[in-house]
Amino acid sequence: MNQIKLVLLDLDGTIYNGDVLIDGAKEAIEMLQEKNINFCFLTNNTSISHFDYYEKLKKLGINIKTEQFITPVDVMLDYLEKNNSKIKVYGTAYLADITKKYQANNPDIIVIGTSWNFDYTSLKQLCTEISQKQLYFITNPDKYITSNESNNPDVGALIEYIYAVTNIRPLVNFGKPSEFMGKFILEKFGLEKSNILMIGDLLETDMLFAKNNEFQNALVLTGCQKNSEEINKHNIQLVFNNIFEAINYFFNN
Repeated sequence: MNQIKLVLLDLDGTIYNGDVLIDGAKEAIEMLQEKNINFCFLTNNTSISHFDYYEKLKKLGINIKTEQFITPVDVMLDYLEKNNSKIKVYGTAYLADITKKYQANNPDIIVIGTSWNFDYTSLKQLCTEISQKQLYFITNPDKYITSNESNNPDVGALIEYIYAVTNIRPLVNFGKPSEFMGKFILEKFGLEKSNILMIGDLLETDMLFAKNNEFQNALVLTGCQKNSEEINKHNIQLVFNNIFEAINYFFNN
């Protein structure tokens, strides 16, 4: 456990649920800060900016820096810059604005991110363009985003619609559980795989991400994942009631 030099923390379901701070989350962050453990927040939600996340945590009483957030947008921008790619974006105004430099009238790639404004006309156009290009990238594979009221459709739900129409799956996923995101983190922090701990609440994103990239991992039961049978199927060894228990286990023993 003393090999851990970076802790990756999921947000929704791990630090907060909707707009409600999870019990022990503030104390867990403060413990990491007091012990000078490097950590950052790793989320698949691309609908808002780093500053928006910073403001949300600040309102919840957690004091961190804007640089302590990583989203699939960061991974995507790194890829686009290295590959000199030209894209067309379907997503929120934030995603469209931050990728403006790479957008073109005749793009190489279609990129799909979280969007609140898809209608039938947009979906029809998107499917036509994907059929012509024969490839597209996604920011994240999550099927839904949890709000205070309900689960709302996300990119993963959209790509099932696209597949039903075009029979084409995304070529690249920039979010958890992909190795694109894992490689980005390894390069950004200059660490070995064994130096990194991922803590989250979802098997199919957080825990699979850790497994795919050979990071240490810990599952918390404060989000969607509470089915013990499913947890056992994934051979998760370390399961905690909340993030405070997890951080205390790794850094206070």
